[in-house]
Amino acid sequence: MGTLLRSVLQGFGWRVGEEAAREALASAERALTPPPEPPPLDPKALASAEKARAKEEARAAKAKAAAKARTDKEIEAELKALKKRLKQP
Repeated sequence: MGTLLRSVLQGFGWRVGEEAAREALASAERALTPPPEPPPLDPKALASAEKARAKEEARAAKAKAAAKARTDKEIEAELKALKKRLKQP
């Protein structure tokens, strides 16, 4: 009975080991193969992507200019308050 049980367990271990080896080989092959090149985009999609990128750049530039104007305005207000405080005796 012990020999039969040992044979079954060894057979099961062999099957598990074989599966693990196959999975390891498959993952190694996937790692070695280069990724497929993306299909070329049609001109319409390229134009749309360029337009979206330009819009985003314009939006970012506008936000940056608004932030600079806001900080400049705050600085001028603080400067004006300091000058006013300095003039008072």
